[in-house]
Amino acid sequence: MSIFTLLALIILPLLGGAIAWAGDVIGYRLGKSRRSLFGLRPRSTARLIAVVVGVVLPLVTMILAAVGSQEVRTALFRLTELQASNQQLQGENQLLTASVDRSRQEKTAAETAAAEAQKQVQAARARLQRAQADLTAAQQSLGRTRAQLATAQAERRRLTAQLATLQASRSRLQQDLAAAQRDLGASKQQLTKTQSELQLAQTQQKQVAGQLADTNKRYEALKTQETTLRKQVEDLRVEAEHAKVQLDTAKRQWETVTKEWELATHKLDQANTKLTEVSQRLAQQYFVSSAGQVRYEPGTELVRVVVKAGQSQAQVASSLRELVVLAGKAAANRGAGGPDAPSVFLAAPSPPDTPFPPAEDVVIKEVASQIRSAPAEDYVVVVRALSRSFTSDPEPVVIGLYAQPNQLVFPRGTVITSRVIDGSAPRAEVFQRLWGIRDDLRGAAQQAGLMADPDTGQYGQVLAEDLLTTLDALLSQKKPLEVQAVAAEDVRVSSAQPFLVVLKVGGPSAERATGGD
Repeated sequence: MSIFTLLALIILPLLGGAIAWAGDVIGYRLGKSRRSLFGLRPRSTARLIAVVVGVVLPLVTMILAAVGSQEVRTALFRLTELQASNQQLQGENQLLTASVDRSRQEKTAAETAAAEAQKQVQAARARLQRAQADLTAAQQSLGRTRAQLATAQAERRRLTAQLATLQASRSRLQQDLAAAQRDLGASKQQLTKTQSELQLAQTQQKQVAGQLADTNKRYEALKTQETTLRKQVEDLRVEAEHAKVQLDTAKRQWETVTKEWELATHKLDQANTKLTEVSQRLAQQYFVSSAGQVRYEPGTELVRVVVKAGQSQAQVASSLRELVVLAGKAAANRGAGGPDAPSVFLAAPSPPDTPFPPAEDVVIKEVASQIRSAPAEDYVVVVRALSRSFTSDPEPVVIGLYAQPNQLVFPRGTVITSRVIDGSAPRAEVFQRLWGIRDDLRGAAQQAGLMADPDTGQYGQVLAEDLLTTLDALLSQKKPLEVQAVAAEDVRVSSAQPFLVVLKVGGPSAERATGGD
């Protein structure tokens, strides 16, 4: 209960009693003295005084309440406007909630399609690997068959040559036999020997002929096996090409689904941002502050921390709770809350279909889910005030959690900004233009999405020694030169301190300058 309420409960009854007593006394005396007002009878005059006192009592009460309380003035003069604005904001909130639901459905459908496409890609890769393995095995088998075929061909040529030799030997022996038979003087023993040699040659000829027939059969079988293997290799090649086509199709489908998923995620982020803005405006309707010195403007940063997305859901939620506690301590140091009252009230982002105001655990769970489901490794989580807070207002500060990927913006050695400065100008003018690089640096950092240092509000810092050295270099050259602001370290969205920038003096290339007056 505020001090004004206590004073009102004490003063208003006393003041009302004093007014009623004064009216009764005035009416009593007028009636007793038989006086009249406006030509009325004394009794009517006394009644008129009683009515006037009855009218004055609520008027005085309302005037005092309006003078001492902003809430009473708002209720008397702006209640209809606030109700209409509240209804409009609730309608916008419902529309945005529906939009967020549609975006979530689109994102879910895109994720399902992406999973299906990934399965198709994996299946196509498996089929391609099996086809390539079968093709390799068939090619190896074809190589072995070709080697066996070459061996059989060599054996066939050897046996053919041997058969020709035996046929020639047979012909010679037959000639010898005929000559022996014609030679009556030949001995019978020589004839028998010749006949034995002839029979042996015929037997060898039959054996070689059988071997040649077997070799020919094996040669024909190998030729058939080679034809079959060639056909199998061709079929496997066709299957491999078909698998590659399926893999390319699945990859294109995967890329399409990935783009759709990114688009749905972007729409969901936009809807969440708009919903947060409406939640801020609704929070301002729920928490109307009394007049006084401003403690926090809407959007003022209370605390900031970097959270690892690779942690478990419980670990991320625990880090967010600690961040809310730190924000409460910062607000309490500025007089928010009280001994038994909280100093902050977490109101955003509110999940869909959640009544306002949401519970703190519900908001923390929503932000933790967003961090866990995103691909970034680190996230910057910032606590900002959602509505204006006054030093004379004991109500808690309405805050929201904002998570953003802490990605690399400017790698080390990146030229962040540059401008051409004429070194022949007066020293004061050269220094002024050189000092203007700080403004260019701030604009480039803001455009790239960097967060300012929470304590100093700076985006980057240039050492004074570097400024003076660059100034001397420009004045010594006495001509237009390009001065570049280069990142001396890797610069991310949020840093523990303002990032360091070094100045480099280049050639007179004004066309490459990205900054300037």
